[in-house]
Amino acid sequence: QQRRASAELLRASDLVIAMSTDHQAFLVDTFQYRAPLFNEICHGRSEPLLDVWEAIPTWETDLDAARNYVFQVMEYIWASVPGLLQNLGTYLRVE
Repeated sequence: QQRRASAELLRASDLVIAMSTDHQAFLVDTFQYRAPLFNEICHGRSEPLLDVWEAIPTWETDLDAARNYVFQVMEYIWASVPGLLQNLGTYLRVE
């Protein structure tokens, strides 16, 4: 579930997953917190999932392309869940 990041939320979380390198940079710059990328956990690749405006520069006017991209990302995330579950223990921060 997407939520606004806060120091309290980060302290209370066992794991925060960043979808993009922008998300990672924000967490480091704002909270000195390094979150692994989704693809890093699921597939061992340090590759971001692009936001719709990064992948489809015309997303505001080309709604079909934007919608298709969003559905592709959702399908990709769903297909990646087994890898997430398999590798989760490596990243969990349980005290």
